[in-house]
Amino acid sequence: MDLEEELKITNTLGLLNFYAGNLNQAEYYLKEVVNRGEGAIRDLALANLGVLERRKGNLKAAYEIYKGLIEKSTDRRVLFVALRNILELYGDSSKFGAKLDLEEVVEYFNKGIKIFREVKDRNGEFGLRYNIAVILANTGNYHDAIKQINEMVKITNDINRNEYADAMSLLGYVYLRMGDYQKSIKSYEEALRSFDLRYKNFKERYYMMKVFYASALEKYGKIDEAKLIVDEIKMKIGQLELRPEVEKVLKDTIEEAKVYIHG
Repeated sequence: MDLEEELKITNTLGLLNFYAGNLNQAEYYLKEVVNRGEGAIRDLALANLGVLERRKGNLKAAYEIYKGLIEKSTDRRVLFVALRNILELYGDSSKFGAKLDLEEVVEYFNKGIKIFREVKDRNGEFGLRYNIAVILANTGNYHDAIKQINEMVKITNDINRNEYADAMSLLGYVYLRMGDYQKSIKSYEEALRSFDLRYKNFKERYYMMKVFYASALEKYGKIDEAKLIVDEIKMKIGQLELRPEVEKVLKDTIEEAKVYIHG
């Protein structure tokens, strides 16, 4: 067996251990590929290592890996992962001490869109638009964020109903940031009607949507309805197996809502 084949198998072992929850073993295999490999196989292992670091809550390490890959890698598979994930991290760059450079973010977005459209990856394009819409909303560029969401809704005709629910949930978040709580509630309710929780990969976004929906209800004066949602999520949060950063957002939002709900 030559070295390239051996490293492909080692990278696969890293992924299998990652999906099985054996993160330390996954890290061992992926670092073995990074240390011994070169070119595309090394970049692919690095991209996988970035995902692993993020799962462990090491957001700064994940960010540095993705940024390095975007600057140096020419492999489309690697750039798919790096561009989409670095934009998601930029959704709240304060969590890992990076300064948000909106011009750089837009450059990454345009680079990603070009690649996803060349290979006709509608799911990838949707994810990229989702991530930049969050960044735009968090930086006060609300109308630009809504334009991205409108493009996302068009894409959902080619994918599935949960992507549509995701887009409506994000629209609710944008209106929440704008202070238009009535439109926020309407968007979140459309999302609630559309989510299909048989698809487990949408679980995190579903519960994120519910807690921000509760926040919109609370700010609009519907305290009793908000309290029901907050109490439900608070009771379930320990059973959901969420990524550390997602769990923290849920807990922080619940605590903020409780201040208003309980006076």
